[in-house]
Amino acid sequence: AHTGRHTETVHKQYYEADNMTDSMAALVAAVDASLPIRDELLAHFEQRWSSDLLVLDKWFSLHALIQPPAEALSKVKN
Repeated sequence: AHTGRHTETVHKQYYEADNMTDSMAALVAAVDASLPIRDELLAHFEQRWSSDLLVLDKWFSLHALIQPPAEALSKVKN
């Protein structure tokens, strides 16, 4: 189980990242731990990197890792 502190740490790491790799690492942590900020960060990442197809490919891959699997399938289809 995660705590509010985990959510705060990932949030801070994501928004303070100065490059795609660091923001992706925070995003992976949010998805992997199913943190409450997961969807917010996924939406922000998509908006920020929407012009880079290779980066968006990584973003789509993250959606496939969302738990539970039924939710992942729904997000990938959308």
